[in-house]
Amino acid sequence: LGPESEPGPPSVACIGPRTADAARELGFRVDVVADEHTAQGLNYALIDHFSAPASEELADDGVEDAQDPEAAKGDGGTMEP
Repeated sequence: LGPESEPGPPSVACIGPRTADAARELGFRVDVVADEHTAQGLNYALIDHFSAPASEELADDGVEDAQDPEAAKGDGGTMEP
C-alpha cells in the first residue's frame, strides 16, 4: 500500500440546505448537498460526488451538487438496487 491508497478526510453530505447550514454552524465542512431533498436525491448527490474526477472544480459555494439525478445514474436512467 502506498500514499495513493490512504483515505482522505471524511466527506460530509447533507440532505438539504437547512441541514447543511446546521452542520456548518457545528463546525463541519459540508462537501455534498442534495438538490432533491429526499433519500434518493442524497444518494444521487453522493454518486455524483464520488464519481467526479478529483480535478473537477466545485460549485461557486464550495459544495458539489447533483445537478442531474438521471445523469448521476450513469446508465441512461436505471439504477440497480
